[in-house]
Amino acid sequence: MALVAGIGWLIVMFYIMLFCQHRICEAYFVPALNVLMDQMGSSDNKWLKRLGNPGVAGATFMALGANGPELFTNLFALYAGSDGGIGVVIGSEIFNILIIIGASITFTKVLPLQLEKVPFVRDVLFYSLSIALLLWAIADAKVVMFEAVVMLSAGGFYWVCVYFTDDVAGKLGLIEPAEAGGTPGAATATKVHGVNVEVEEIFHTRMADGHARASVTMQMAAEENGIMAEETGMKKKKNKRGSVGFAVGGDSLMGDFMKYEDLDEVAVKAEGLLEMTFKKTAMEKITLKVKCTGGAKERELLLANLKENTLQDGQTWIHDYDPTPKNAIAAFKHHWSHSGVQGKLHALGELLVDLMLTSTMFWCDVKDVKLEGRWPLCFVMSMVWLACFSFSMVQVMGKITENIPALSAMLLGVTIGAIGTSLPNAIGSVIMAEQGKSAAAIGNAFGSNVQNVFLAMAGPWIIFMSTTGDAEVGMAPPASGQSVGEGVSWMMGTLLLVVLFALTPPTFAFTKIAGYIFISVYVLYLSWTVYEFEFM
Repeated sequence: MALVAGIGWLIVMFYIMLFCQHRICEAYFVPALNVLMDQMGSSDNKWLKRLGNPGVAGATFMALGANGPELFTNLFALYAGSDGGIGVVIGSEIFNILIIIGASITFTKVLPLQLEKVPFVRDVLFYSLSIALLLWAIADAKVVMFEAVVMLSAGGFYWVCVYFTDDVAGKLGLIEPAEAGGTPGAATATKVHGVNVEVEEIFHTRMADGHARASVTMQMAAEENGIMAEETGMKKKKNKRGSVGFAVGGDSLMGDFMKYEDLDEVAVKAEGLLEMTFKKTAMEKITLKVKCTGGAKERELLLANLKENTLQDGQTWIHDYDPTPKNAIAAFKHHWSHSGVQGKLHALGELLVDLMLTSTMFWCDVKDVKLEGRWPLCFVMSMVWLACFSFSMVQVMGKITENIPALSAMLLGVTIGAIGTSLPNAIGSVIMAEQGKSAAAIGNAFGSNVQNVFLAMAGPWIIFMSTTGDAEVGMAPPASGQSVGEGVSWMMGTLLLVVLFALTPPTFAFTKIAGYIFISVYVLYLSWTVYEFEFM
């Protein structure tokens, strides 16, 4: 019975990681930050305007979303007397470096994969600093307040360096002056079904470095058997089922052709605004934010064309946007009736978490454009829910260990916990790599890792010591298995491996063999970790 109970708690742990934590980031946290970047990017103040730059926002505000699960898991693990939290952080570091970078190389369109030199060098230096400070802090098997504050301060210094990277690089001639200090691209003016619109692509992931959104140029015209790009010279295409699709003239993450069979949802927003979500898999989806410049009248014309060309089996869900639980129930009914077994299970999983979130966040859901002014409240509420889910995961990890003693909290953290919390980013990186954005995905991996050490480790240590009055956080070696020090050594070794391949000719580029080696090393790391915990 203990084994059955342990397996049941494992399922709950997977649910919290893959549904709850990912859902709060995807549906509320990232949209709130998108509104922040929009408002900062349009500010007349040049210093606030810089915060609208995706790279800057990604390294500061977005870092909380990208590393929130690790941060809160580590925090609550400290209060629970568990080392599972720091295990999640260490495991995520190694997963990000080896799997995200390895997968980005493996799936990239163009080889060798060229790195963005300035951000790469910056993040490698700061990741090296974070590892050095971490080794310094745990050298005596304990962390004191001074050491934690130094690490958190280094994170603040990293933010400042990211903020001024383009300026410094421009002064040194490392990038063209026009590239320095840029702000996010505005939505692109074009036509959809003959209607004048502005189109912006939003990619659903919690990528850390601000590459979660991009402008996309789309030009198309409705025809009987398909949609042809207007004045772009692109050939008419249609999908295998004969339904129409979108020929995209731009830099879309889903490629140069979007099929109506992948058009999962059209949400009718405020006057002149539609959001079209294309979904290939449970985690591979983007939303086109379509603003009809002619207002509600043209929006209705576009909507009529969409309905006319949508597949007749009702696969595409077209509806007004409702931030309340009624929308969650309606979404469940639609996807349940138009999905296979896997889709039904996914719909059920989303329903449970969506009912929790919509019933408490309907009043500040910034996906309702009338509520965009409440983005700070949406931001705060997202962090509250993220904390709740992380607390629950720590408790579940304890239950798993109680029922299956072989699965210690540290082992769960560096393996299942780390993979679960980082998996959405890995999937996002693969999609970006397939669309030729591998360098950005690699930047996300490094940026996330730097913030993981400075925020997700040092932050919880400071909070714990401040609230409990303890003078230190102990790092006692485990009775069996991997110690924190050994995990940090793996972090250092994997960093050296990546840098070695980056400096090997062709310099600042990765060949496919490097991707295969990185992934193989991660498999070796997992195998060795399990062996240590079980047999040493």
